Amino acid sequence: MNSNQSSSGGRRLPSDAGEFLRPIFNLVEQLKRVDWVTLLKTFEEGVKLHLEAARKLAEKGWTVPAWMDISAPLDLCKLSQSELDELFAVEYTQNDFRILHKQIEHLTAIPEMAKWNALLIEIRESLIAGRHLVTVPALLTVLEGYAVTHVLRLSSGTNVRKLFDKAGLHKHDGLQALPAISTYQFLERVFEESPFHQEPPQFINRYWVLHGRDRCNWIPADAFRVLNALETLHWVDDVRADRFPSTSYRLE
Repeated sequence: MNSNQSSSGGRRLPSDAGEFLRPIFNLVEQLKRVDWVTLLKTFEEGVKLHLEAARKLAEKGWTVPAWMDISAPLDLCKLSQSELDELFAVEYTQNDFRILHKQIEHLTAIPEMAKWNALLIEIRESLIAGRHLVTVPALLTVLEGYAVTHVLRLSSGTNVRKLFDKAGLHKHDGLQALPAISTYQFLERVFEESPFHQEPPQFINRYWVLHGRDRCNWIPADAFRVLNALETLHWVDDVRADRFPSTSYRLE
């Protein structure tokens, strides 16, 4: 009789099947000893830490774009706003403005950005030439327009912060909410209500800038921070549409 047949003629496992299955049985036994409750709790705490770090970083003026390591905010959020401004400004301008070129190339390749392509290209050229002042109001108009018409998919409205809050994209707990939480916190600062009869806000403010009330004393980092937020906003749209983030470069 064939060694792989039983006396009744039926098939049976080969004689070495026990050795083949032993690692699987061992793995099952190890998995039984895992404290899944503690493991899940640890994971959830880790997610909360990442989301809070992203929120703190945006509060200091810098959103988390798709090209950034998702754990980077854990350390970056500990820096002051001035330290972050200097760090990001250097990253954007070093290596012949490599990150700036990559970012504009990416944004202009997005179909929904087509109406602003010419403006984005002029913004890039102005930043390279050191004319950053003209780029701040230009970038704010792109940020507002793209947020309302394409990410939030509305036909009207100018207070992006309130519209974004109403949409609730940032009110989730998982890591997929990270770009939305980051974006919302940034919008909280940029669209903060600030009466014109008071002193100008220290942080760039959409109303003061676009209504011609600001002092126009912006720094290059102000332009880069809005451009950075525009990139993160597209990541929010990727998540909402269940697309994998389309950004293929890294901040190195």
